[in-house]
Amino acid sequence: MKHIENLIGDIEEVVTSKDLKVDDETKEKLIQECLKDIEGNLREFLEVRQERDSFTLRMSNIGVAKRKLWYDKHGDNEKEEMPARLLLTFLQGHILEAVLLMLVEMSGHEISNKQTEVKVEGIVGHMDCVIDDCLIDVKTAAPYSYKEKFVNGGLLEGKDPFGYSLQADSYAHALGLERRGWLVMNKATGELNLLMNDSFINNAVGDIQATKEALEQDTPPDRCYNDKEDGKAGNRILGSDCGYCNHKIHCWPGLRAFKYSNGLKWFTHVVKEPKVEELSLS
Repeated sequence: MKHIENLIGDIEEVVTSKDLKVDDETKEKLIQECLKDIEGNLREFLEVRQERDSFTLRMSNIGVAKRKLWYDKHGDNEKEEMPARLLLTFLQGHILEAVLLMLVEMSGHEISNKQTEVKVEGIVGHMDCVIDDCLIDVKTAAPYSYKEKFVNGGLLEGKDPFGYSLQADSYAHALGLERRGWLVMNKATGELNLLMNDSFINNAVGDIQATKEALEQDTPPDRCYNDKEDGKAGNRILGSDCGYCNHKIHCWPGLRAFKYSNGLKWFTHVVKEPKVEELSLS
């Protein structure tokens, strides 16, 4: 009987030694399931996405900051298109997640409820899986997020702009499970980590109700994050969470973008003009 606490070591043993804990027939079955999942992700990636007629709350977005969801629902004529690099990052994540789940089963751990549909307070979602009787969401992360959110536990301290905690809480609530967590891979290094939330407190129902109520208001909720100081001259910029949001231009009137060697900086207030190229936002 495998235990979730040994999951990372067991996966790494399979990767290094190729000592699979399944027979040849099961090995082939798992490979085919993985390939089918990857094929499905590729086909979905290559489909032309039609704009939804109406906004839909789902488990995958229910934990996102309420102001962003409000703009998603009520419209924003300045909304940015999702850039190619981000779409490719999502595709990479889906493929790696399929491979990770294959390795989990090849290491002898029990997986159930793959892509099971559940509903909580009218919100529908499809979970990744249950591993060894624990609700597990499989994620890939860039190095900084991997360390800060999943290794150092920032996700359990509120550093959660994508709403991963409420998503996992909702799935666990629907199945009547207490233990929930994340199996995460560092996309840059291949490192693996398991972050578990063992708290018996699960506020999924109340949090979902609060979000639904906020989205019914005529005005958006308060801003999700404050801007921050940039240097000593009095300039202020958006943090990374706001910088990645596709509603930032609408949310921060007068926003200005400057192109630095390491990427864009979004200025909410300029006292000293940056000596780099400014991009037009019109």
